[in-house]
Amino acid sequence: MSGLEAAAAIIGITDVALRSVKGLYNFFEDLQDARESLPQIWSEISYLQTNLSSLEFLAKAGEDTLKNVKATGITQGINECGNVCDKFTRQLTRWTKDGVDGLIGKLNFKLHSAQIEKNRARLWVTARMLDMAVGILTLKLVLKFETERATEISALKQAVDSWQLEAEQAREKISAELRTLDDTEDSGVIDELDEEEGVLKRFVEHSGQTAGQLQAIKLNQTISGIKSDDNSTVKLGMPAAVVDKVVQQTITDVTSTKSKVTVGIW
Repeated sequence: MSGLEAAAAIIGITDVALRSVKGLYNFFEDLQDARESLPQIWSEISYLQTNLSSLEFLAKAGEDTLKNVKATGITQGINECGNVCDKFTRQLTRWTKDGVDGLIGKLNFKLHSAQIEKNRARLWVTARMLDMAVGILTLKLVLKFETERATEISALKQAVDSWQLEAEQAREKISAELRTLDDTEDSGVIDELDEEEGVLKRFVEHSGQTAGQLQAIKLNQTISGIKSDDNSTVKLGMPAAVVDKVVQQTITDVTSTKSKVTVGIW
């Protein structure tokens, strides 16, 4: 059993989901014409498949860790994505049975463009949920210096805000498109757009919850026993950009002679 398989078994991600994600990845890896015709799908499934390995550090997760994992929603997200990948792979197999680069293959991709875009959105959402989950869990479970944790919190918060904005803009675009459609339009297209809008809306909400989890992480910083070398420049403490994360800061026993030392918040 691989590290990913062990971690997945612990946190509740099914073997079927992992195989389905890998199956969609393999479909594109084995078919160059599909990669060239649907480059965004190939990009998203490659990113997701590669980054699933970032869950391996959970292979020995205990009960407390499992509670943290559940709070991220990543188990449900990947299991649902597995179902989507399985169905999408079967659809792609049918659509490309007569080739990808020929007239029929191109026509099939055009006819099913709404389904393809919906699935791209699902892959994008799941990959970003994975990034969020790993970021949050790493901050909570992996021992690091507080300054390093503070920097990672700030970077993840910026990424989450950016993804949330991107998803909201995409959702608003779909919503506007739906308002222009009437009953004469293909109901299948409307259904696909509705579903894609729902996926993006839930991701926007999930991003807000993740931002709240990040806001709740607070740091206690203790620095002691520092002796600086002559003619050196030393900064001890926290940059002002992350000061809102610091609950308490204690700096003691700092010795300096001919060096430049900045202590506290800088």
